[in-house]
Amino acid sequence: MFGKKKQVLTKDEIAMVEQVIKAAELKSAGEIVVRIVMDSKQFQKDDVDADQAVHLRALDEFEKCGIVQTEGATGVMLFLSVAEKRVEVLADKAINEKVEHVVWEDIVATIVEGFKANAPGKGIAKGVDQAGTLLSKHFPRADDDVNELSDEVKISD
Repeated sequence: MFGKKKQVLTKDEIAMVEQVIKAAELKSAGEIVVRIVMDSKQFQKDDVDADQAVHLRALDEFEKCGIVQTEGATGVMLFLSVAEKRVEVLADKAINEKVEHVVWEDIVATIVEGFKANAPGKGIAKGVDQAGTLLSKHFPRADDDVNELSDEVKISD
């Protein structure tokens, strides 16, 4: 379902997803981050299964990418762990106060369907667009809004 190391997305797919991030962020005061890691094994210990390891890695990436430092606490991260074939969506405090966690399951399903259809870039882009639409309902863009985080899709080990 997921691609091989560093070949999860083509250059064109990465560019497409980054354009959708830019467009989605223009609709709201939110920040959307996409992180793809090859595996989450370093977080898997004796008492931690693969699902928990992915969640721990997602939390680590969430902290590292600076979402928790955004004005208004309105950041969302779409996180993919390739080896474990898992997708998580994590949101910052202000979003979690207004949006039920179950809503993110639709975005996860969209991304997974994209991989199943051998169109991972389209799945991720559609998930980003869904997140942008959701953020625009709860956090409309202000005239003085600035892009606080990079729109770059980051793929790492």
